[in-house]
Amino acid sequence: MNLKPVKSLEDLAGAVCREVYVYWEKLRSSGKFDAFDLIDVPDVIPYLVILDLEDDAPTFRFRMSGQAIVVASSDLTGQLLDKTGKVAPLTLKFCEAVAETMAPVFSNDRFAIEFTGLTRRFSESVALPLLDGNGKLSRILLVHCPEV
Repeated sequence: MNLKPVKSLEDLAGAVCREVYVYWEKLRSSGKFDAFDLIDVPDVIPYLVILDLEDDAPTFRFRMSGQAIVVASSDLTGQLLDKTGKVAPLTLKFCEAVAETMAPVFSNDRFAIEFTGLTRRFSESVALPLLDGNGKLSRILLVHCPEV
């Protein structure tokens, strides 16, 4: 999976990825990442994974996974990314890239997740940092856009 920095909205093709990026840009430009609210991006929720950064170490805990992600894999809410036994190498790669750069990254490499006989196909993914009031990374939003 090839990760690239998001330079502008034009880098993203998928409607779900574009919607979350536009919302993130509004939060970034206002300097109020703590204003993030799922109610503002209802169409993104099924495809969204929110991960919390634990302490200062690059350890991530699943805060929430949208229904399309849970159906395609499993519900990892509350679990540490590196302790699940089902570590998603793609999720870890996105988290490490965002933690290192403190900037959005994306991939338009197509991929599929197969779980319990169901295959869910995705065409694009974007990961976005949310910062706390001190400018430190506190959460990562990861969205997988469904293939249409």
